[in-house]
Amino acid sequence: MVLYASRPIHALVGAFQLRGLETDNPVELWPQVARKAGVTWDSYREYFKGATSAVGLQVGARWFAKDALTLREIRAEWPEFRPPQSYRYVDAVQEAGPFALALGINGHRPVRLSLVELR
Repeated sequence: MVLYASRPIHALVGAFQLRGLETDNPVELWPQVARKAGVTWDSYREYFKGATSAVGLQVGARWFAKDALTLREIRAEWPEFRPPQSYRYVDAVQEAGPFALALGINGHRPVRLSLVELR
């Protein structure tokens, strides 16, 4: 999965391997994810307010971008690109070793995102 940071950065900042998903109602899921979610119970509860189901992502290997790929750089190749509110499918092709990705969306020329492994 590729990570896009919105305000104030507006850039692709990294990637991670999705190991799996945890799905349950929000109250039952919280004890499973509380220690690794990176949010407080109050924030979690507010985010899932009114929801009957919640999904937690199990994160595997993580990488940070050597140089964030800015929205301006992305739009130079994909002028109509709009960052998604939650997620968007992209074609990610490994290029030049394990820590560089060429990202292609909707048939546009791929843009390179060079990554550094998080240890």
